Amino acid sequence: MNQKYSRTSVILLSLCAVVTAGCGTSSTGSSNAESTVSQEAATATASEAAAIATSMTEAQVSASSGAMAMPADNGGCPSIDVKSTGAGGKWTDELLTFTAPPCQFSGPRGYDTLDITGTLELTRSAGDAYNFASDAKSLEWAFTSGGTTYSESRTGTRTITASATGASAANNMAFIIAGAAHNGTLTHQLAATFTPASGLSLAAGEPLPSGNFTYAGNAQWAGSDGNAGSFSVTTVTPLAYDSTCKDTEPSVFDSGEIHVHLTSDSGNAYAKITWSDCGAPSVSFVAD
Repeated sequence: MNQKYSRTSVILLSLCAVVTAGCGTSSTGSSNAESTVSQEAATATASEAAAIATSMTEAQVSASSGAMAMPADNGGCPSIDVKSTGAGGKWTDELLTFTAPPCQFSGPRGYDTLDITGTLELTRSAGDAYNFASDAKSLEWAFTSGGTTYSESRTGTRTITASATGASAANNMAFIIAGAAHNGTLTHQLAATFTPASGLSLAAGEPLPSGNFTYAGNAQWAGSDGNAGSFSVTTVTPLAYDSTCKDTEPSVFDSGEIHVHLTSDSGNAYAKITWSDCGAPSVSFVAD
């Protein structure tokens, strides 16, 4: 097996942001409908912010877009089909296929099991050590505990442009949540920019170092409860990505604040997402 797959990873997002109501949600001066739909969209956006951050390097995404190391003997999860190669035999197009089993793990973050299914295709130019694109099709993480299953499924594309001094991502993704406090689909067109912390740099074939993220773009939320809306996403305070948090903590962000603005004629209502100390993000609703 290729060396880069000797330590298979799985993405473990800021799950508390979308699984439970105990992640700190509140509202001020708002109609109930605006508050509800905005908080639903914001909790989904918080999880997507983490997903984008943990998919910014080929080293992270190639073994399933993840941040937690799994045993080397992973039972062929994922199976890898190198569809084309460039100079020196390096892949330029490869398809990763996840099937459960064998792609089932026990005990991640306190859950009984995690099943990964779906496909992820990676493409890049021959000899390009930094830039790549990923195309996910029904790529699902299903966490089960006490007989209850929570799942996140993604279909769409991410395009990464990077160098030693920074990286950016363009995303067009449909993100489906099921079994959480707020179920529904977040369809988003988000751009992310990453700047390494002072003295650090990106290195080909290595995970992302610590640094800062900014996010901007548009999102559309359609909740299973009938709540729906269109939103714009802006970064108020850059999100501090902490590479030491990614394996053990609820979030990969030490601090930061994002606003998710509801597009409507009723005013400048928005949901505020804040992070602190690699903990689960807090979501609150603010209305003028």
